[in-house]
Amino acid sequence: MPNKTGWCPLLALGTLFAATLSHADDTLGPYLGAAVGESRLTAAQASAYLAPVSSNHFGAWKAFVGIHPVSAFGLELAFIDFGSSSPSLTGGPIFGYFSDSLKESAPVLYGVGYLPLPIPSVSLFAKLGVARLRSDIRESYLPSSCPAITDCIIPSTGRQTESTTDLAYGAGVQTQFGSIQVRVEYERISASFGSPDLASIAVSWSF
Repeated sequence: MPNKTGWCPLLALGTLFAATLSHADDTLGPYLGAAVGESRLTAAQASAYLAPVSSNHFGAWKAFVGIHPVSAFGLELAFIDFGSSSPSLTGGPIFGYFSDSLKESAPVLYGVGYLPLPIPSVSLFAKLGVARLRSDIRESYLPSSCPAITDCIIPSTGRQTESTTDLAYGAGVQTQFGSIQVRVEYERISASFGSPDLASIAVSWSF
């Protein structure tokens, strides 16, 4: 039979795990929050004039509400604004496309799985769900019959909007301070038209 010294590591580990579960239970119930971070827009070619877009945007944000009914699982509804991008593209001096802008956003419904760590108030989580991704593209170009040496240099502007239903997923780590949670997470929407992602820091409140 183990002596008292032999039981000490087991008792310490059990106490730490119980404390972790106790802190994790503090997050149970409904919650709401917001996040800011950096997104990456990677839209595919949208027309004969538009080149593929790939750029970072630092003004991305997210708002979300959720319910955490049991320690291992929850549901979350979020709205993500990935921001807008205006990359530089090459264009001929006589005619052709010369500027564009891309803006993407999406409401997302997630199922969230939680894994408490043997560290008080800290847990990992992973998310899987469905998103309705909206991509707004503006194209400005000069007509092919308008040489730059004439006065006909007013660009034509067209707009293309794509809305698709796509797979969304993410993962992160969360820490607890009473009824306040702080997250660091990564999310991505996998779409045929483009796959924007978001790395963010979020703060939420359980009530």
